Amino acid sequence: MKIKLLVIILLSIGGIAISQMTGPRNVQYWAQWRGPLATGESTTATPPVQWSETTNIRWKIAIPGKGLSTPVVWQDKVFITTAINLNKTAD
Repeated sequence: MKIKLLVIILLSIGGIAISQMTGPRNVQYWAQWRGPLATGESTTATPPVQWSETTNIRWKIAIPGKGLSTPVVWQDKVFITTAINLNKTAD
């Protein structure tokens, strides 16, 4: 009985993993590093090829702290991470 349950669990996990790798992807949004296909390219976007402080900038905001992660773009939102030193020590 335990072996049968283990086999079912392993097959389920394998099926989920394969479907995540080969299933349809929402290539419209960038929810991971280097985009939906992990290639750094978009099949749906038409970004500008040049920009400056005044050209092709829709908005700009200062972000407190420091962060090294890639932004996540989902629908009309941009998610970022940042670390802010609060000068506190762990207890």
